[in-house]
Amino acid sequence: MCTGHASDPDRDERHEKVLHIDVPTPFGSLVPSDDFDSGSTFVYAFLYSALFSPIAEGKLGSALAVAWDYAEDRNTWTVRIRDDVFFHDGKRVTPTDVKSSLLRFSQQVYPAVFSEIQEISILSDHCLSITLRANDRDFPDKIRQIPITPASLEEQLNDRGQPVGSGPFKFSYRVGEKEVGLVPNERYHRGRPSIDRIVFHHVADSQASWSRLLKGETHIAHQITPKDWMMLTQYRDLFHFRIHALPNYMILLYNASDPLFRSPKVRTAMTAAINREHLVKHILQGFGEMAIGPVWKHSPFHDPEITPIPYDPTHALELLKQEGWVRQSDGSLVKNGKVFEFRFSSLKVLKIIGRSPSTFSSASMIWESGLVSNLCRIINWYENTSKTTNSRLSSLSSMA
Repeated sequence: MCTGHASDPDRDERHEKVLHIDVPTPFGSLVPSDDFDSGSTFVYAFLYSALFSPIAEGKLGSALAVAWDYAEDRNTWTVRIRDDVFFHDGKRVTPTDVKSSLLRFSQQVYPAVFSEIQEISILSDHCLSITLRANDRDFPDKIRQIPITPASLEEQLNDRGQPVGSGPFKFSYRVGEKEVGLVPNERYHRGRPSIDRIVFHHVADSQASWSRLLKGETHIAHQITPKDWMMLTQYRDLFHFRIHALPNYMILLYNASDPLFRSPKVRTAMTAAINREHLVKHILQGFGEMAIGPVWKHSPFHDPEITPIPYDPTHALELLKQEGWVRQSDGSLVKNGKVFEFRFSSLKVLKIIGRSPSTFSSASMIWESGLVSNLCRIINWYENTSKTTNSRLSSLSSMA
């Protein structure tokens, strides 16, 4: 489906300043409350405004909000917004729009944030208050990414079905899930952007996106794999590379209802047999670190005193022996006539680290010690995962 000016994708760019951005996921809806887990999230920052914007040293700067203060005795934030910000359809952004956006978006996308809000009150044409259920001086940082949209659901799209925001750019056209084009918002409160157009391209293959970057077909690409990074270091003088930590982790899950993994000793043995330092150093090329659990080390809930289970194949074998697994002359383990084997599936993590399912699923890549590759037969059923029920799943490698 294409809306807007159909000729826009083919316009002559020789006399325009056009920024091309590749995004790795399909666009989905361009209305934030409808979809905040798609390629459209790359578009929102240009199409919509928010209350705050990040500045140096992790602090918050002014965006729609020009002033904000906190009454700790009442758990209440008072926010004053600009009076010169208008939506793309010409209507002024009001505290009512801010209130509606915060409640609607947080309820659908950030339920933990929504649960903190006790009440939002309109104090004047330019001011509102947010009363929380408990003291939280960091609350503005939790809502800084929420896009502000018209309070009325009907007004979030104009009469041509195009999204309405108040950001520095306006919607121009869309070519299905392939491409989205934006043009400058001439009435933007900080002045007209110097860029004449922005074109977002959906390119699912990160290697194809980086190839486009090298050929000059796009200006920004995302999600480079460690393998590609090593290859592209020769171009450091030609491009700007932004490297930052993400609160994601790769995890190996065991099906505790499977008799094989029902015992905690067996699961501990599996962890002790995995050389995670090798994975970080050689598979991730150093772009990662060993995780202790699902809590990110920068989280206030992280406990630095908790240490990971060390890599110790000898201890792993001893734990399995305690559970009745007897090692055979061929290196396999047998218990009551049954060989230690299980089904293994690897999903999204494969794309992130840039390795094929068959390579990543091989025992030599996951258990560097060779212990588990001698103890069990890993059945790679990556291609048939969708056809397999949970009861058949023994272990699953994924990313959260």
